[in-house]
Amino acid sequence: MSAALAAYSWEMGDIPKRRRIEYACLAAVLLLAAGLRLWRLEDNGFGTAYYAAGGIFHIYYLSTLAPPFAALAAIGAVQLWRRGPGWLAAGLGAAALWQGYVLGAGALGWQTPWMTAPIAVVLVAAVTLWRDKRPPALVGGAALLVLPLAWALSPIFAAGNLTLPSASLPRWLGISDGRGPILSRNWAALSEDPKLVEFLSSHRGQARFLMATPTALLAAPIIIGTGQPVMAMGGFSGRDPILSVEAFAEMARRGDVRYVLLGGRSRGPNELAHWVATNGTPVDEAEWRSLSADGRWPIRLYELKVAD
Repeated sequence: MSAALAAYSWEMGDIPKRRRIEYACLAAVLLLAAGLRLWRLEDNGFGTAYYAAGGIFHIYYLSTLAPPFAALAAIGAVQLWRRGPGWLAAGLGAAALWQGYVLGAGALGWQTPWMTAPIAVVLVAAVTLWRDKRPPALVGGAALLVLPLAWALSPIFAAGNLTLPSASLPRWLGISDGRGPILSRNWAALSEDPKLVEFLSSHRGQARFLMATPTALLAAPIIIGTGQPVMAMGGFSGRDPILSVEAFAEMARRGDVRYVLLGGRSRGPNELAHWVATNGTPVDEAEWRSLSADGRWPIRLYELKVAD
């Protein structure tokens, strides 16, 4: 990519040749520095584009960098093609060496069979330079996409943590990628119980909502599994004041909500949860639970029967 941007800088209109050389060198150095910075993404949690980001930062936010990087790569590829076989060979070689370094220095190591892809690109770059023709570079460009494609497919076959998604070819291959259990395995949602879904569906009656719960994390599996409306009373984490106790009590009185699932990973005190626990009736776990209880994050189902 450094070579690509350098080639683009070289093409800048009527700027004197000496100045163009300076711009090209500067562009290459800056982009190489950016590449070194981005290579550390998994360690420091954010990239150069998000250097000043505050608050909580998750690794999957970096997916927003894909469109500008793709555009930059396309611009660079066009410029390298226009400059000729020599520039194409330099661009392919630089990209392959960097790809090989990132691969070898990571969890897969230098002796992984996947190293065949960047080695093949280096060989194609040499052939492009030797024959002084552009077409071989097309083969190298395709080979250069093998590893990115494999990484992009890895979440489909080895999803890892679905709440904090990330791509990892080592995880797909069954190799530890050093990210730890939080990112490398999926933690099933506490409400992801088929018996709970069956119970709610058969006892819903005329209620508008299949269930209410403090957080979206508890509501989402039920919504996905049934396609029915489920109320997240406190938004994503249980702290969003979208409903007052009075408003929720009125909904319960009208019969809009019959069952409420409390507990889980909700944060902070919740007046709605307190009201439900005070005015609701706990449902026997034998009727709705088929999975083992989570001792750290217990959940409990309540039935609301609020009199006028």
